Amino acid sequence: MKTTLKASVVKSVLSVFGLISLAAAAPAQAQSLCVVNPYNQVSCTRYDFQDNRRPVRERREVRQEVRDIYEDVLGRDAEREGLTDWSRTVIRQGNSLDDVRENIANSEEAKERINDIYRDVLGREADADGLETWSDALEDGESLDDVRREILESDEARSKNP
Repeated sequence: MKTTLKASVVKSVLSVFGLISLAAAAPAQAQSLCVVNPYNQVSCTRYDFQDNRRPVRERREVRQEVRDIYEDVLGRDAEREGLTDWSRTVIRQGNSLDDVRENIANSEEAKERINDIYRDVLGREADADGLETWSDALEDGESLDDVRREILESDEARSKNP
């Protein structure tokens, strides 16, 4: 036997099942009709929202991946604000970790890190082609250490340090 409830009752039913965030997240959709089956499972019709929440374990994994991207691309730990912001773009907005890596690899800070390597190894600033090449390498999964190693092994570096 199915029971049809008005939305005014749904909030209390949802709270019993730990789903109160469903009604709170979409109050406009709470005007739809909900059904409670004999197993006390609630299903609502006409709710038009996407639940982007992820399990706690998955959120932790995303945060660790973002930390790893910071270490790979920038050679440093993620600051709290950056870690939070980038993790949210994945967890809540559905962006991929590849999107995060691409954005960080093309940031001014990443370009400055590449320039630091050029100054240290080659004694000069990186040109536009060099910045693009190494930003692309960072974006494609290479680490800042890989970039340094490859620049050290370049013909230009060898000619400066025979």
